[in-house]
Amino acid sequence: MEREKVSQILEDLAFRVMTVDPGDLPALGEVLKGLEELPGLLEGEAKELASALKTALERVLLEELDGQRGLDFVARGVKALQRLVRGEAIPGDILEEARTLGVLPRGEGSSPSAQEAEEGHEEVKEEEVALGDDPELYQSFITEARDHLASVEVNVVELETRPDDAEVINAIFRPFHTIKGVAGFLNLTAINRLAHALEDMLDAARSGRLTITSAVIDLILEGVDALKSMIDDLERVVAGEKRALETPGVEDLIARVREMVESGGRKLLGETLVEKGVVKEQDVEEALEVQKEHPEKKVGEILIESGKARAKDVVHALREQRPVEATIKIEAHKLDNLMDMVGELVIAQSMIRQNPVLQSLPDPKLQQDIGQLARITAELQKTAMALRMVPIRQTFQKMIRLVRDLSKKSGKKVRLLMEGEDTEIDRNMVEEI
Repeated sequence: MEREKVSQILEDLAFRVMTVDPGDLPALGEVLKGLEELPGLLEGEAKELASALKTALERVLLEELDGQRGLDFVARGVKALQRLVRGEAIPGDILEEARTLGVLPRGEGSSPSAQEAEEGHEEVKEEEVALGDDPELYQSFITEARDHLASVEVNVVELETRPDDAEVINAIFRPFHTIKGVAGFLNLTAINRLAHALEDMLDAARSGRLTITSAVIDLILEGVDALKSMIDDLERVVAGEKRALETPGVEDLIARVREMVESGGRKLLGETLVEKGVVKEQDVEEALEVQKEHPEKKVGEILIESGKARAKDVVHALREQRPVEATIKIEAHKLDNLMDMVGELVIAQSMIRQNPVLQSLPDPKLQQDIGQLARITAELQKTAMALRMVPIRQTFQKMIRLVRDLSKKSGKKVRLLMEGEDTEIDRNMVEEI
């Protein structure tokens, strides 16, 4: 990686993306030109992300992707690449967003070993290790990995008492990230894949997609024990006592870590069903084995297909997993005041941006800051407007009873179909209707 050149391109892109308008085609073309240079200068995940950013902007230009959404994604992606150049990790959520937008195929954005797991290969109980001409590299990795895992164990105790502390979560995330990277470089596939899965789980906790619970902490410690065991085995390989790492149970552990991320940290579906007496532990284990061969299938789906659980029981268990969203009530006039103030802020920001004196100043940092202010103001306006929006469903649900009564009175069968019930409109309009 040509670090200096990449840093310069990213700095220029960060400024351009912040100040560009979605309708300004020449300016978008300049941004695209910068993005086209990046993939050839980067490797691995960084190269894939840079290609995804280029694809996203191309889709914006072709009007296949909403301009503002596409630019927001590009801006976040450029920041993620800047972090990478500084030696930090690429946030997992930016790669997931790329997949959601359809600019990064599902198989990309992960190591080759992780992709193999998604394709559902059988678990390998042993892994051959080719030490090559430099076994000292492996010995150095063993020493560092043990230090990292000891650090994780200390911080996990802290995490149990402070599950929302971002610093503690980061302190556990970083060692797994380092172990994953070095293990990948040394072609230690099982260690790389397990560390990667644990890193993804901690990244989900950092971004708020996963709640730290005792079950999550148990999985982290189980992962640490498995990594320790494989590193002890690696030491014996380096010493010439054996030729392969023993990796039993690693595939099952990775599957459980991924299921935990999908559940958001809530109790796993299998555990809930076992507790309720719907299925036995053996049934869940068999379902997990099937899931390894068919990773696209959910555990609940497999249990239903095999006749071990009824759809009704699975649905009830899933409802228990679903978190209750917190809501608060506020007086309508306070919301109206907020809307008015945001409207005035948008006007004031626009006046500042159009000020000829400021526009004539050649300071690029000032222009970048003004562009950032405009973006934040627009986001604030969008959020404030969304506060008054409510689904139209409630308004037309009265029709269900009305149609039923009419059906009874007329002696005819009537079937009512409603579409677009989740459409959101301003609360005042709902009240008028």
